[in-house]
Amino acid sequence: MKYKLSILSILIIILSGVSQAQISQRIVIGWESPAGLVMGYDSSVLAPSFKGAQYLQLPEGILPSVSRIVSLPVGAVSVNADISDVVYTGLTEAEQQITPEVEFPESPVPLVSLMMERGKPRAVFSMLPFGIDPATGHTAKIASFTLTLNYEQRSPELKSQHEYASNSVLASGDWYKIYIGESGIYRLTYDNLRNLGINLSGLNPDMIRIFGNGGSLLNEAAGTARIDDLAENAIKVVTA
Repeated sequence: MKYKLSILSILIIILSGVSQAQISQRIVIGWESPAGLVMGYDSSVLAPSFKGAQYLQLPEGILPSVSRIVSLPVGAVSVNADISDVVYTGLTEAEQQITPEVEFPESPVPLVSLMMERGKPRAVFSMLPFGIDPATGHTAKIASFTLTLNYEQRSPELKSQHEYASNSVLASGDWYKIYIGESGIYRLTYDNLRNLGINLSGLNPDMIRIFGNGGSLLNEAAGTARIDDLAENAIKVVTA
């Protein structure tokens, strides 16, 4: 049998700058017949087993662990685990025979750590699914339980609202288009300006300005600062 997982609840509490949330899953363990574990080049041992079991205590211990890797939202900075609604089932005769000297936990202890996988947070959970069944007072296996992951997530910083220009620079003055074929430093002579139709009589050189955004495609990256009007280009005016 495979684990049967279902999201039962997601509870989110918003604090200043931090979100606290819970993710709950019901996990059902499909126990199987004891499996053989290789303990060396020429030795093996039988151990309790279930589908997907991991033997994290080898070689000192042969009890299997149930484990899960759960994706958390981006910004998660811490996580802890709780279990509830634990359902026990007794050890089979075969399991009792192969574990006469094994020290079983009195109660299940959930372990969880936070790891990053390709920049995304993951909760890595593991637990020995054994304990003393309150109904019988004897050591038993866990057949199913509810896993609750409690995590903290930092809220993204809000970016300040973009401020747009109140008027375009094109709203006033006399404008003329100049074509350039490539990037570089260009010289505009008196004759060039006159050929554009500019009346140079009495023109104040300090009032000459050039604007342009280069004619390239906009950056597709989200959040990139973009000018909302024509950008002024640096020039040097030389008079006789």
